[in-house]
This record gives sequence, structure tokens and C-alpha cells, in this order.
Amino acid sequence: MSAISLTATYAAMGARRVVVLAIGCVAILVGLVLDVATGPAFLPVAAVAKSVFGLAQDRTVDAIVWSIRLPIAFVALVVGAALGLSGAIMQTILNNPLASSYTLGVSAGAGFGAALVIVLGVAMPVPEAWGIPLMAFLFAGIACAGVYGIGQARESSPEMLVLAGIA
Repeated sequence: MSAISLTATYAAMGARRVVVLAIGCVAILVGLVLDVATGPAFLPVAAVAKSVFGLAQDRTVDAIVWSIRLPIAFVALVVGAALGLSGAIMQTILNNPLASSYTLGVSAGAGFGAALVIVLGVAMPVPEAWGIPLMAFLFAGIACAGVYGIGQARESSPEMLVLAGIA
């Protein structure tokens, strides 16, 4: 292949990535508006879209959209992005496209922490509604630290990390 055809191929791939990224952004925006529109108040999609873009005529729709539904939808977007990023990191570290939080034992650690609070909930100094996610997060972090420690103690090959996570 010549340098010109390689450059043209690279430019075509870059243009394709931009198109896919633009389609993804539009899909996220449409999904956000539809997510905000659905709920017990049965808000029309057009009214929600106007409110999101600052063109609302009804103060009630504005209050519902901005005070209740948009914060929840934005948290859902951030959590989804964080989960996607963590999955991509795990797949890159383990060099395995099937890797997940279950492979490294992170989910098992989080489940153990949550179960611990559910079983010993009365003895916890924090309310159960706060204790379950906090302990799940803490024990997921402990599982990550354990896998990392085992990986550092030995050769940290992907196979060793998977075995440490299973253990």
C-alpha cells in the first residue's frame, strides 16, 4: 500500500469515528429526554424537551423536570459511564474481552459487604439505607486491594489476577 492510500484509509476511519460519536451523542440526548418524560406525571415529550432547552411555558413541568427527573437521569448517565469505563479498564488490564467485576472478585466482595450489613444491621452505627451501599463499596475496595496485593506479591500476569479474584 502506498502512503496516500494509508492516509486516505486513516482519514476515512477518523470520519467514521466522528459519525459514530455524533450518533451516540444524539442517542444519549434523545434517551435523556425520553427518560425525563416518562413517569407518573405523564409529561408530554415536547413539553419536557422545551423545559430541558429552557423554553418551557409551564412552571409545573419545569419544577418536575429540573428538581426531580433531570438529577436522577444525570446520575444514571454518570453511573453508566463509570460502569462502562471500569469494564473497559478491567478488559484492558486482563487482556480479555470477557473480563468483568465478577472475574476479579469485586462483585463478590461488594455482595459480602452488603450481606454483612443486612445480617448485622442492628449493630451498625449508621442507618441501613446508608450502611448497605457504604459497606458494599468498602468491601469491593478491599477485594480490589487484595487482588492488587496478590498481583504485586507475585508476577502480576492476567492469569494470576484472575486466580486471585476467584480466590
